[in-house]
Amino acid sequence: MDNYLGHLEQSKVQSLEELVEWNKVHAKEALTDEYPNQILLEQGLEFGDSVEARERPQAHAKAVAANFDELMEKYNIDVIIAPGDCMLSTYSAAGDDFNGRPVGLLVMAPRHKESVLIKVMSAWEAAHSTRKHPEEFLKHPTVS
Repeated sequence: MDNYLGHLEQSKVQSLEELVEWNKVHAKEALTDEYPNQILLEQGLEFGDSVEARERPQAHAKAVAANFDELMEKYNIDVIIAPGDCMLSTYSAAGDDFNGRPVGLLVMAPRHKESVLIKVMSAWEAAHSTRKHPEEFLKHPTVS
């Protein structure tokens, strides 16, 4: 996190510690009624940035991901649909509007089953009204 924040040229926040402090000072605009705290960021300060601390969760995610196809076949699962910000996205990678930001769904199928994903997306689009564009996003010019 510090590496990422430290390379942001136009940000006054350059580290996780600075981000946590900025959120405290600007809590009214940074923290929402639904998520009024920054517990995970504060835990990140305690977590550290050692190689082992990074490799352990990566190894876990790879181990979980390695079993997805087997589990989906065993339980006759064609597709898994979950909120786009859930932990499932972590494993699959190894809408609604919230706070002016677009939030999506994660749809996952076994390997080489893209046709199932296309069917799910088509059914979803047919069942729901036209997507609402995130107004807050449209107010800002695109970065080129």
